[in-house]
Amino acid sequence: MTPGKTSSRNLGAVAGVLLAMFSFSACQYGQFGADAAARAAHEDDIREAIFRYEMKDHRFPDVVFLSINNQGPSDAFMKRFSDVKPAVKKWSAIAPAKKPAQRWINDRETGKPGVALSVGKITWTSDHGVIVAGGYYCGVLFAGGGDFYVIQKDGRWIVEKFDLKVVS
Repeated sequence: MTPGKTSSRNLGAVAGVLLAMFSFSACQYGQFGADAAARAAHEDDIREAIFRYEMKDHRFPDVVFLSINNQGPSDAFMKRFSDVKPAVKKWSAIAPAKKPAQRWINDRETGKPGVALSVGKITWTSDHGVIVAGGYYCGVLFAGGGDFYVIQKDGRWIVEKFDLKVVS
């Protein structure tokens, strides 16, 4: 064989390998995109499961305030809690503190005491498991934060445990 023909063969082989790698990479990217979209569709269900889990532990307040990533949840998300008593409101419904060391948080509208529940970043550990940062705040000396371990079982998201890391 002449050197020119060997180069053409090698070039064809290299082009074939690159094309295969690009095709595989594009398929993988599409798969990751699909996984991300499927996971995003579950995230509000995960948040709801955590909030309902927390509400079982905090039965005493007259109102519950919710926060997702330090923001008020959407109106559509809030409708998920229309069946819950006590009242469930967005974080923004908390009354401003009357003094710097106010002991408890209160509802802006009614003045009743409440508990603020929050969830943050969702970290996927598998297709059916996540760890979510979150916690609760009732006042200066009554708060806690940690990680929620949530799994999908029989089509529902369930909090397995809460690993408390910070408490006051």
